[in-house]
Amino acid sequence: MQKTTTLHNLFLIIQAMTREEKRYFKLYIKGLGKIEGHQSKLFDFLSKQEHFDEAFIKKKLKNIFPSQNKSALQINTYQNIIKSLNLLHANTYAETKILDLLKTIKLLYVKNLFELVLPEVEKAKKLAIEHKYVALLPQILFWEFRVKGEAFSFNDVPKVEMKKNYEEFEQALAQLHNVYTYTKGWTEFYLYVRHYYSNEDPEHNTSNPPCIQNLPEPIHLHSALLDRKIKSLQAYLDNDYNSGIDHMMISLYEIEKSPQVIKEYFHDYVGALYRIVGSATATKRWNIAKEYLQKFKDTPRNLWAPSTTAIYCELLFYYNFNYGNLAANTDACKQAKNLLKLHQAQLRLAVTRDLKLAMGVHYFYQKDYDRCIDYLTQLEQLKYDDINMKNTIKVVLMLAYYEKGENILLPYVVRSNYRFFKKNEPRRNFGYTITKAMSKLSKTISNEKINKIFIELQEELNEHHTDLYNRSIKFFNMTVWLNSKIHNISIEKALINYRDNSPISS
Repeated sequence: MQKTTTLHNLFLIIQAMTREEKRYFKLYIKGLGKIEGHQSKLFDFLSKQEHFDEAFIKKKLKNIFPSQNKSALQINTYQNIIKSLNLLHANTYAETKILDLLKTIKLLYVKNLFELVLPEVEKAKKLAIEHKYVALLPQILFWEFRVKGEAFSFNDVPKVEMKKNYEEFEQALAQLHNVYTYTKGWTEFYLYVRHYYSNEDPEHNTSNPPCIQNLPEPIHLHSALLDRKIKSLQAYLDNDYNSGIDHMMISLYEIEKSPQVIKEYFHDYVGALYRIVGSATATKRWNIAKEYLQKFKDTPRNLWAPSTTAIYCELLFYYNFNYGNLAANTDACKQAKNLLKLHQAQLRLAVTRDLKLAMGVHYFYQKDYDRCIDYLTQLEQLKYDDINMKNTIKVVLMLAYYEKGENILLPYVVRSNYRFFKKNEPRRNFGYTITKAMSKLSKTISNEKINKIFIELQEELNEHHTDLYNRSIKFFNMTVWLNSKIHNISIEKALINYRDNSPISS
């Protein structure tokens, strides 16, 4: 068998190109200003070869390109051929058209051009249904729900309109010939459908819509795990953490039946552990959280990837913060630092971001405000869409400046937060409430008045932001911080009080 090399791959793709594709490549190169360039010469030379003789070709290339880096030239030529073929066939394949439309849809949505989004959604939906691209349909329907509902606020959408969407969803489900097609895309779309029902009519909080009831029954481990994951996520949306834990325990039991299955489904196994520890911690079921955190730690290390270590560190931070064991997070911080130093390039932005935020909160609780500000300032400069993450960074950064006594910088940070949080959106109202209080605190020196502001802030958050409290801020416990200020106790003692009792009232 011919050994595969970059030169051989380049030869193969050139030989497989049609006359039209070759002509288009030459035009593409011309557009890049390389009509007489080295890539064009290499392309012409290889096009004329009837068969691949590596020794002969390499000898000729030395004469044609005596002073050029042949490897780089071959790689660049290959990449530009791929780019030109993608451009040429962009409108040939329905799937490519749909993916391009989805990019356009997201771009227009981010710019709040909702009226321009809907025509693109209709085009994508028509193509997906016509060509039976069932796997892409949930993404398209998701954007239709999102835009017509004005970013998850479905109050102004006519019932007839929504019913039509559900009918299309059911028709798409009917085309599923096997449960493998029912993958992450459908799971995410299901959650948004569920979100609509939860907000629209309380009576649907305990029952699924018809299109969800008609999902195929689990017939093997793959679908059974997905089924349990969906039920667990639904329980999470309904704030029924205990049911979510039960579903994930069943998943773990199914996977643990065989060590080989654990290896094959390690990602699902870790996901189940993550949800159990997270939900058990949120509901203060410390024994379960500790047991399954240890189970996570005892999984075979040869199966761990950098992302696995990141998940474990995140759970350590979350559990120790909530349990009030701040000293234990010193070790978690060392692990996270080492992981980011060695493997940051292999981790997704969201994972890196969460670890740095956790370390920032760790330093806040340790009263090392300079390091806290350093981590959070780095995160604030990144671009991402997670509103909860932005809320947390801006709020904790503002509190760090306050705790540090930065009277010069604090008013600037408060003004910046005013501009960010002063928007008519529930998830930002939470931060706006805190920012207003911090503005008053930055202008007050009387201890009595300061304590009064803290008490008023706590009362306002408890009255108006109960449902959004934990959803609007990550790792950092605003209730605990307020209690530490109001009752003049350490953060660690306030965390332990919060762990053992209901939050301290003012």
